[in-house]
Amino acid sequence: MKNIITIQHTQSEQHINNMMGGNTDWPLTETGKRQAHNIGKNIKNLINMDNSIIYSSDLLRAKQTANIVNEYINLNIIYKKELQEINVGEAKGKSKEWDDKNCAPKDNISMIHYRAFPNAETFEEVYNRITPVMDEILNNEYENVIVVGHGLCLTLFILQWLKLPIEYIDKIAFGASAGGVSFLTLWENKRMLKQYNITSYKE
Repeated sequence: MKNIITIQHTQSEQHINNMMGGNTDWPLTETGKRQAHNIGKNIKNLINMDNSIIYSSDLLRAKQTANIVNEYINLNIIYKKELQEINVGEAKGKSKEWDDKNCAPKDNISMIHYRAFPNAETFEEVYNRITPVMDEILNNEYENVIVVGHGLCLTLFILQWLKLPIEYIDKIAFGASAGGVSFLTLWENKRMLKQYNITSYKE
């Protein structure tokens, strides 16, 4: 048995200032901190903490979310650069308006291979860089794993969990929310997506 709880980081500054998120190190807002506390309070009785661990992106907003949640469950946290949100290249630290005006055209380009700027990542590159983390989680000793990350990265993480190739990103989408909590279970060699993007835990 393997149980995974994914937590998308709670509200952070780029959600309210019209700036690009990506691999920029935005902090949580006061609302985001409150949401993270609520998630911690609400999930502390959901899993057996004796055989559990947290994996988190090492970007500030994810680290803050993980650390606040961990005030209620007291687990070890492993920070992984591989769980960072997509590298937005030259748009890092820029406004969404600047990004819209300066990014590469998307006409007739698969989102798998689309590169918004010369130094930006593609979805495929993000998908590939999280693969070793998925393998580590599947093969480690822990029955319960909490993964704290970002919208796109967690979407691709769930694609991998369901054994769906990156090509599916052009065909399907997962709507995700700041502070959304999802539950994945490995049971009798079947990878289940039990519940997805529950937002009530942050309230």
